[in-house]
Amino acid sequence: MSTEILAFLSPIASALIIWYVQYHNIKRDKQRDLEQEEEKRKQELKEKERDKESKERAEARKQENLLTMRMIKAVGKLSYANSVAIKEGKVNGVMEEALIYYRDASNEMTEFLQEQAVEHYIK
Repeated sequence: MSTEILAFLSPIASALIIWYVQYHNIKRDKQRDLEQEEEKRKQELKEKERDKESKERAEARKQENLLTMRMIKAVGKLSYANSVAIKEGKVNGVMEEALIYYRDASNEMTEFLQEQAVEHYIK
């Protein structure tokens, strides 16, 4: 009788052991999948942040280039105004216009550089 009981219980015990091992494997796999998804989300957030910073730097470079070109134009206007003043022997409206343009461009450049410095120190 005991052999019959053992023969009956043996497959049941084996099935329970196999179920227990599979249950823990499935549980561990789910946990690993959750951890991988969390890591993937973190990587995506980091990538978005890098993209945002890259776009901000590109926009700042664009603005700086535009202001630099404006400063070059202001210096050109001043050179032209000086040449006209020297040629005619007097200061005229061209000089005043060039000075105003230069002052405005210089103020814009200074303001931009100060903003960039503040943003750099805030980060």
